[in-house]
Amino acid sequence: MVISQLPRYLSDPLTEVAKASEEAVRRLLWLYRWRWGLDPHRQPQVKMISSDYSITDGQWRPTPEPDQRWSVGRPYLNQISLRHQESIAHLIDGGLQTPLGHELLAEAEELIYVAPRSCLLISVAAVEVGFKELVSRLVPDAAWLMKETQSPPLIKFLKDYLPLLPRQGRLSDNGDDETISESTIKQVQRAVKMRNDLAHRGHTPIDSEWLRKWLYVSADLLYLFELYAGHEWAEIHLLNAIHDGLLQ
Repeated sequence: MVISQLPRYLSDPLTEVAKASEEAVRRLLWLYRWRWGLDPHRQPQVKMISSDYSITDGQWRPTPEPDQRWSVGRPYLNQISLRHQESIAHLIDGGLQTPLGHELLAEAEELIYVAPRSCLLISVAAVEVGFKELVSRLVPDAAWLMKETQSPPLIKFLKDYLPLLPRQGRLSDNGDDETISESTIKQVQRAVKMRNDLAHRGHTPIDSEWLRKWLYVSADLLYLFELYAGHEWAEIHLLNAIHDGLLQ
């Protein structure tokens, strides 16, 4: 039996419970992937495994299956250690949601082989959105301006605006004058140009190997934004990027 086969007085509240449970688990898995950077190529899928309900007679009955079935991939279940649980609980208690930039980049990563043009468009948008989110967190008075007005070019964001922001976190081994390296800027410039060519002309050649590397650069920039927003744990995601010359 599924929930929709029950009388309305049962199916309506049970459907709401199923939706709330799905959303809670989905949020947990997105936060988990954002915090620990695991399994980046697959969208979290969830399933309400089991639950019981009681009306007024004190008897608890198994809840029927939802009409739509979800599942939780075993890699997620197997990797949630006590340390990971505590870190995610801290994010949930703080009322945090996975930043939109990271969600967009996850969507782009899934398209790299099946729709590289969409992957490029979404990944550049992810970095732009990530920077806007950073500004909104560090300079709340500018949040409305970032959302409602036309944005300056991403390169101008990274070269001119980023060094001026009142950062709440920094790399432990770098001084106060750390800036995006010229090699990273060139990668961003190439991605933006290709995105613009694609948007205005409808086509642009996309090298799959370059696109794969660009996704890594995009992720590095987003985690750098998280570090500057005050999430000190983001530094662990930047160790390879720093070695590869993300900053100068």
